[in-house]
Amino acid sequence: MLIKLVKSNSKDEFLGVVFLYVKVSLLYLSYHCSFSLFFGYLVIFITLWISFPQPGYEGETAFVYMTPLEFSKRIITGEKEYWVVEAYATWCPPCRQLASNFAGLSLKYNSEKIGFAKIDVGRHQEFADEHQISTKGTTKQLPTLILFHHGEEVDRMPRIKPNLDVETPKWTEVNFYLDFGHHIHGLEVS
Repeated sequence: MLIKLVKSNSKDEFLGVVFLYVKVSLLYLSYHCSFSLFFGYLVIFITLWISFPQPGYEGETAFVYMTPLEFSKRIITGEKEYWVVEAYATWCPPCRQLASNFAGLSLKYNSEKIGFAKIDVGRHQEFADEHQISTKGTTKQLPTLILFHHGEEVDRMPRIKPNLDVETPKWTEVNFYLDFGHHIHGLEVS
């Protein structure tokens, strides 16, 4: 559990993992106690999981949702000097967990020079293909943050290692600054 705490990007993510482990432990214990108890708990667990999915972030933001067509109009044509684009999918739990952090970054750093956008690669597979982002169910590439400067990709999180493994990023403001800050002149973390 402590390892998960250290690797968690937010308190919400950590609590979600803790509750999942508790549910699985209860399933395991109920299986060894009584099959009817196990089956009843399993039905309740699945019913609640389907009825009440993890809520998405609904707070204040300073990013825009884009389609690939809007991407080509606004980012490639250079509406702003820099763009940080999140490639996400609605079915991806890590994408939901990053939503509040990305919103916070957009609120703090959005300016005339830097813009923030999100593109749903679950709906727009052509964008994922063009930017070499895997959208398979087991992918570790989602979410992906891509930094564009004058329409050209400069950097991304997570990075792909030479052996094709995906580097697991810690989605924090400090890591955002460490990965992208040296590319954006005048970007300072507080």
